[in-house]
Amino acid sequence: MVCVFSFIFIFTALPSGVAIAAVVIVFNAVSKYSFVEQKNSLNYVSSHAFVMSMSPLIGCLTSCCGSSAARRVRRLGLCARGVATYLPSGGRTYSCVHCRAHLANHDELISKSFQGSQGKAYLFNSVVNVGCGPAEERVLLTGLHAVADIYCECCKTTLGWKYEHAFESSQKYKEGKYIIELAHMIKDNGWDSKR
Repeated sequence: MVCVFSFIFIFTALPSGVAIAAVVIVFNAVSKYSFVEQKNSLNYVSSHAFVMSMSPLIGCLTSCCGSSAARRVRRLGLCARGVATYLPSGGRTYSCVHCRAHLANHDELISKSFQGSQGKAYLFNSVVNVGCGPAEERVLLTGLHAVADIYCECCKTTLGWKYEHAFESSQKYKEGKYIIELAHMIKDNGWDSKR
């Protein structure tokens, strides 16, 4: 606990670049101690608790040092809910355009022929680093659906929606699937220029 308080004091007194370096050093030190040296669940819990305690600092970083500094910290794996989920390296992934958190693996893509409120959108079977709001009934281009807005867990940007229930039998295949608008995602890892 003393470590966290002293870190907050140092963190607020440093320029953004140095503060980010401090976050990296402390996070790496905690991770290495917990996962490499000891490898037991007690250390994982304390490491996870430390990272969770760092989450409010990211919000603080945004207001004090600007959103670009907060994005750099999020790219290190810290986000508003703790540690971001990373998809396997080498695979083709889609990431949040705002904070670069992984959202979906290309293998989970079902269709590219959907329309969102801000243009073209993709339908995915499953996603990561995404939170879900309450479900509500909406009339969409394909009829009445119960949908819930989805948002990036790291930067809280609304990305699209999740189909909770389709009222027409021809639309039942969408239930439990996710729409992410292209305006909010980018291709990341393993893509070549030909695709």
